[in-house]
Amino acid sequence: MKCDQVLRRFKVNDAMCKVAELERTICELDRAGSALETQIENEESQTRVRDPADFAYSTFAKAARARRDRLRATVHRLKAELEGIDGAIQSQSPSNRRALVRV
Repeated sequence: MKCDQVLRRFKVNDAMCKVAELERTICELDRAGSALETQIENEESQTRVRDPADFAYSTFAKAARARRDRLRATVHRLKAELEGIDGAIQSQSPSNRRALVRV
């Protein structure tokens, strides 16, 4: 019985570490996406072309938009993964969560 508790505590601790790592990664990617958004706005202001379908639209802005969109998709996937891990942690019994706080 004691081994099961230790194993469960280890799994929950591992999940909590993954949660912290995912939250950090999401925050960094959000920051990078915001920086790209600013760069896109600056480029569109300089070129005075805001329509991506326009033949004169900046190549840099197109590339930055594509990168920003990929970052957003990644953040969306990571948030879904985070919710799954959070759900697994929450499904542990309250006594296990209390034990984690003591550790």
